[in-house]
Amino acid sequence: MSTPSPGFRISRSILLAGLLGFLALFPSGEAQEAFPFNLVWDANNLAPGGFPRNPRWQWQVHHAGQPSPSICHYFSNGDGDPSYADCTNQTHAENLPEDFNGWFCRARNWFGEGFPGHLNWFTVTYEGQASWTDSNFDDDYNVALVSSGAPGVMEGRSDLHTEFDADEMDIEHFFGPWWQAIYSAAENGDKFAVKPIFAPNGSISAIMTGMFGIDCEHDGCKSELHPVYAMAAHIHDDGDDDAWAMFVRNNGDEGYCSSNLVPANFTSYTFHLPWRAGMRGVHIRSGSIWGATFDGAQAPRVTWVPDGGVDVTFDLAPADQSPLIEGELHLQWIGHGHVIPLTPVILATPGPESGKKADPFAGLTAAVGKLRPEQRREFKRISVRNGRSTKALHLLQVRPATRVKELKPVAREAVRSARLGPKATAMLAREQAKMRTLCRFVGDNADATLRETCSRLNQ
Repeated sequence: MSTPSPGFRISRSILLAGLLGFLALFPSGEAQEAFPFNLVWDANNLAPGGFPRNPRWQWQVHHAGQPSPSICHYFSNGDGDPSYADCTNQTHAENLPEDFNGWFCRARNWFGEGFPGHLNWFTVTYEGQASWTDSNFDDDYNVALVSSGAPGVMEGRSDLHTEFDADEMDIEHFFGPWWQAIYSAAENGDKFAVKPIFAPNGSISAIMTGMFGIDCEHDGCKSELHPVYAMAAHIHDDGDDDAWAMFVRNNGDEGYCSSNLVPANFTSYTFHLPWRAGMRGVHIRSGSIWGATFDGAQAPRVTWVPDGGVDVTFDLAPADQSPLIEGELHLQWIGHGHVIPLTPVILATPGPESGKKADPFAGLTAAVGKLRPEQRREFKRISVRNGRSTKALHLLQVRPATRVKELKPVAREAVRSARLGPKATAMLAREQAKMRTLCRFVGDNADATLRETCSRLNQ
C-alpha cells in the first residue's frame, strides 16, 4: 500500500503550468483550448462580493454539454496522485487525506481513475434550483443545484454537487424551523423523508456560494461547491410571507477524504433578492429569526430600493473563528394587487447520472443504518462529544428593513484563490471516533470490507 499523499502540496506538474504565464489564465482565441478546465464567466454579471456567477468550464465555451474528466486523465497520473498542469493553470490547491483517512480513501477508491481527495479553484456563486440528495457517514449534507446550461458540471451529471458538514455547522441547533425539520428527518437516515421537507415541489430556488473544486474520491471526479459558505433557499413564495432560509460562514472542512479547513477571504457577504413586480415596499414580518456563533454578531442588514431589489448583508468575524450566522428572513410585500410568484424556469431534474459509480462510503452508511436505536443515539453522541469547529449559537435581535436611495454596488471582480487553513482537527477527531464506535458496535457481524477497515484502524 502506498503512503498517503500529504494534505497540501504543490504538485510537480504545476511547474509546467507556471511556465505558460499569467496571460494564459483566461486565454482567448485558439489558446482557449489549452486549458479546458479553466473557469470562465461574465465579468459584467458578477455576484455581490465580486464572486464569479455561474462560471462554466472553458471547454463549454466551444462545445455543447459537459466535459468528461477523462479529457484531463481524471486529473491523475494514473497512480492515484494528482496531475493536471495540462488541463488548468488556475489552481494548485490540493486538500488530500492523511494517516488512517488517507489509507481508507485510497483503499476505497476502487474506480481506478482519479485520486482520493479534493482540488480547489476559488470562491464562486451559483444560482438555480436546489433539491436534497442525501447525507453520508461523515454527516455531510448533499444538495444538488441545477443551473441553466449546467455550467461547471462534469459529463454524466445534470447538477452541480454541493456539500457542507452538518456536525461542523451544528445544524442540530439551528434556530430556523426549516433546517430543524430537515435535521430531524436526516437523522432518521431516510433521504426520501427529507426530500419533501427540503422542497415540497421537488426543488426550490437557491443562491449558493462556496469553494469550487473537484472531488476525485467519488464518481471519477465530479465538480462541486465544498464547503458551501453561504446558502439562501426560497422556502415559501407568498406576498404576505415571502420566506428565505439562510446561512453564511467563511470557513469549513471538505469531509472525510481531506485534511485541512478551507477558509474564505471575506468577512462581509450579501444576498441580492429580486424585487416583486408591482410592489412599492417591503417589511420584515414575524417569523424572522437569526442566530450566530461569535461574540459581537448582529442580525443581517436588510436594505431595499423599489424595483431594485432587496440586499441582505451579513458581517462575520475572521475566518479563524469559524463564524456562522443562520436563520430565516420572512418578508411582507406592500402594494396593490397580489404578488406574482417567482415561478422558476423548469430545469433538468437531478436523478441517477449516467456512468455514476459506487459510493465508497455506502457500506459505512448502511452499517450505521443497521444499528439498534440505542446504538444510533450513542453513535450521535460520539459525534457531539468529539468537538465542533463552531461555538454554540445564540439569538440575535432582528433589525428592520431600511429603504435606501441605492443598493451597494457590486464589488469589483474578486477571484479569491483557494488556500488551505490549519488541520480540520475537530472533523478528523470526530470521524475517527465515529469509525471506532461503529467497529465496536458491529464487531464480528462486519462484512469483509468493514473488518479490514476496523483492523487497520486498530493497528
